Amino acid sequence: MKPQLATLRQLNRDYSREPKTVDHVTRLLQLEDREFWRYVSNTDYRDENAPSLEAMVYFVRHFVCLTDNASAWRVIEAIVQRSTRSITKKLYSTVPNKDNVEDLSDELITRLYSEWLSVDAKHEFWEIRFWVCMDKAILDVLRRYRRVRDAENGMPAPTEDFSESDQWAAIPDKSATMPFERAAIRSALANLPEKEAQVIFLYRIEKWSEEKIAELMNVTTRTIRNYLRRAEDHLRALLIGED
Repeated sequence: MKPQLATLRQLNRDYSREPKTVDHVTRLLQLEDREFWRYVSNTDYRDENAPSLEAMVYFVRHFVCLTDNASAWRVIEAIVQRSTRSITKKLYSTVPNKDNVEDLSDELITRLYSEWLSVDAKHEFWEIRFWVCMDKAILDVLRRYRRVRDAENGMPAPTEDFSESDQWAAIPDKSATMPFERAAIRSALANLPEKEAQVIFLYRIEKWSEEKIAELMNVTTRTIRNYLRRAEDHLRALLIGED
């Protein structure tokens, strides 16, 4: 779907986008549908003609504001493909165990979905300095990993301020009760029908209630429960190789 708003969305906080980001967003807004997606779908991190990652996050939220969730997720997938190599490299520089890196990468990406899709002002800095935000998110995930590792080894938890990132880590992980591993969510979501993916994301990751999701989608809570059941059945089948 072609972006419908031709003017740059204003930021809520007192930030200023980089001229490069403004130029990329403005140019993309003026393109026809096919050309727009050709540029956005360029996942070559070395290509200087590819839109900046800050501009990519802008368009995730742009589509969220237009209630075009399919397009928002399409941009997110391009961001993930563009940034995964660098994320993995940063994690490997601190955590040499491959299995741990894969788990941490999936945990990180799950968190990033939430922040990129959010139109809350507290996440706007992703549109200003993408890699500054990414480095902070990676640090938060690594700190959580170290706390878990130290606890398993019987070491006392460090005394530190209870920051916003720690609050995220303290949220109960409802997905742990599901019949599939949280680490598979990132790849499996892309295989779900649009509404099922939206509902499972809001419920399991964003921690929205069934009532809140039903209000957002203008359906009954019974419909939401049906979406959740179908999504979980679909994800379970994907993980155990069923058709």
